[in-house]
Amino acid sequence: MDPDFLVGAHAALHCSALPTRDGGFYRDYYKGLKIIDPAPQS
Repeated sequence: MDPDFLVGAHAALHCSALPTRDGGFYRDYYKGLKIIDPAPQS
């Protein structure tokens, strides 16, 4: 099993947001999960 699915499922059930650099993956599979990109904004 892919660990990204476990992380996403846990975040979707127990967290208000998920900081990740791979936001596209989590946006595709977990529509209601707020994604935080830790990359500096320019």
